[in-house]
Amino acid sequence: MQASASSNSKRGRVIVRLVKPEPRKFSQRDFKALGGFGWANLAALVRCLRQREKPLGERPFRLDPRTCLTHGPAVAERQKACTSQAGAGRAQSQTFLQPSPSMPMNRRDWLRLAAAAIPGLASFKTRFQPSPPFSAGLDVAGGGTTPRTTHHAPLTVPNRLGKIGVQLYTVRDALAKAFEGTLARVAAIGYQQVEFAGYFNRSPRHVPSAVAAVGLEAPSAHIGMPDVRERWQETLAAAYVVGHRYLVVASLDHDKTLDDYKAAAEALNHAGEAAHAAGIQLAYHNHDAEFAPLEGQVPYDVLLERTDPKLVQLELDLYGITHGGGDPLAYFKRDPGRFPLIHAKDMDRQRQMVPVGRGGIDWVTIFRRQREAGIHYVFVEHDNPTDPFESIRESYAYLSHLEF
Repeated sequence: MQASASSNSKRGRVIVRLVKPEPRKFSQRDFKALGGFGWANLAALVRCLRQREKPLGERPFRLDPRTCLTHGPAVAERQKACTSQAGAGRAQSQTFLQPSPSMPMNRRDWLRLAAAAIPGLASFKTRFQPSPPFSAGLDVAGGGTTPRTTHHAPLTVPNRLGKIGVQLYTVRDALAKAFEGTLARVAAIGYQQVEFAGYFNRSPRHVPSAVAAVGLEAPSAHIGMPDVRERWQETLAAAYVVGHRYLVVASLDHDKTLDDYKAAAEALNHAGEAAHAAGIQLAYHNHDAEFAPLEGQVPYDVLLERTDPKLVQLELDLYGITHGGGDPLAYFKRDPGRFPLIHAKDMDRQRQMVPVGRGGIDWVTIFRRQREAGIHYVFVEHDNPTDPFESIRESYAYLSHLEF
């Protein structure tokens, strides 16, 4: 049963009628409306029934037009409007049950009203359970927590990415010619985040305004090992000014022997300590070479084993690991929560880099494991596209409609 209210201006009271609703599914808006019955009264009712007492002392109830769904204080203007003939319709949508001696209501009627709220509550719990940052996201576009286990049916609504970013290395030539204009074109496609790879002769203090002017965010930037070894404090200061939360070492600057990887891991740990103190997270970006065995070991494994997960996290390049013969899902399981960023690139049957969705990487499975991996940011990239803007447009169209 449901309650409907009508105003009687002559007698100065509100009449409650119990009507049977037509069968339908409850929406989130319905649930908020059902909140108008007063959850505090429902809680009191449950306590009384458990103790086998009379509900609320058998006190009668009336609809109080002075109180809205937010349980705010009575306002003179609202009270006057709600009790007038012109405000009768508004009073119906802003009232909730309150104890009053003016209009008797027995236990049976109260139970009927309470029963009307239960389907909406159950429907809300089933259909609107917390989702990961991906349905924001994905913040996408944004890390969430695993939904609490309940006895209700599991959430069946598919997830989608929220905020999707792009690595600006893809459009580097255009940025060099028209910095602000290129950022505007990226935002017009639909991207909400960018990852820098150099500022193209712009001062760090000028970058934030250019990014914000077109509605973008810049949570991350690529740097090189020379930045880490030779000018780390200056690099951290620039990142702080721009507003980056992550600095990602794009690649190593040596011949990549196994000893080189061990030395790089030590350098990254030291740099990670300084970055952590500055409120910035250091990360490492892979290519395919890290997965080719050296002296019986996989260099990428050496980096993971010799770096502190709290100081050095990882940006997983999906094309790089796939082309190199690695298994991203195995690394998600091995080092859960260590992959806050990923590069979305695809690989076709000829093992060539192609826009996302045109190749054979299983993106659905990848993103279904995003909680385990710890993925917070997704950056589309293509190293050498024929048409950079068409490439990132195609990738965005695929990812923005992907359900997983």
